[in-house]
Amino acid sequence: MIGSFPDVPLWCIVQADGDRLFQTSRGRVPVQYWSAPGAPSLTQRSLHRALRIAKPRQIIATVAESHRHWWSTPLWCVPPQRRIVDESSGRPSVTLAAAIALIERESKSDAQSCPGC
Repeated sequence: MIGSFPDVPLWCIVQADGDRLFQTSRGRVPVQYWSAPGAPSLTQRSLHRALRIAKPRQIIATVAESHRHWWSTPLWCVPPQRRIVDESSGRPSVTLAAAIALIERESKSDAQSCPGC
């Protein structure tokens, strides 16, 4: 399907605002930020996959403010304007909708006229 639209820019949304916790020897850690010793976290692995198919400016991360301690370092490469930070709702569906709206807004501003379309 992707081959049918070679000129359409791909966007990736890395959802890292879930609230499931993993118990570790240092306390509870959100699952998406936990990693085995010497391995990247699930969030970092997702970013690596996203960078394989989308330009860095077309990657959006959804995160929870309450998890800032865990996401501020791994998401250094995602510009602040590409992070959807959930301040309080704890509802990933809301941040996903905000990310989709951001993509739609950005896509419209990048759109070029197409004679005959």
